[in-house]
Amino acid sequence: MRDQEGARVLARISAGDEEAFAELFHQYGRLVYRTAYLILADAQEAEDVLQEVFLQVFRSAAAFDSSKGALTTWLYRLTVNRCLSLRRKKELPTVELSELEPLVGEDSAEAGLDEDMWRALQRLSDKLRAVVVLRYYLDLPYSEIARLLQIPVGTVKSRLSAALAALAKELGPELLPDRKGGRE
Repeated sequence: MRDQEGARVLARISAGDEEAFAELFHQYGRLVYRTAYLILADAQEAEDVLQEVFLQVFRSAAAFDSSKGALTTWLYRLTVNRCLSLRRKKELPTVELSELEPLVGEDSAEAGLDEDMWRALQRLSDKLRAVVVLRYYLDLPYSEIARLLQIPVGTVKSRLSAALAALAKELGPELLPDRKGGRE
């Protein structure tokens, strides 16, 4: 769904069009869930975030301004902010990866996460994990991550550097996400 089309769908949603809301959920629900799951590492919490994000979208669809950014950026921002807010409110229990695989097995395979990487990511702080997920698993450019998290691009780069150093120390540099190429 392109930005203009997304803006039209959001306008329909703000007018009360339930089919438009279902269309948006169908198009972006998996993206929101996957982002929340990669940040929170908890399937139930990710499901709750999914519901809360789309409730917020329904309530504030009229507030979306496509001139300020892409629809996906707005959805990522809502998702990440909700996840970080949830993490600040309470400490989530840790769960063994083997317990979660039946719930998101294909998601973790699509994300390229093996068990060691998954555990190492969960040991990172929320701020570091968020930039790693957004950059390497959702393939967002630095500028979009900065806009999404409302931090300077330099902070994005320094957090990525710190996260990659921590992951390299734990896993070895050969198991890290590819640092070459990508979008700035």
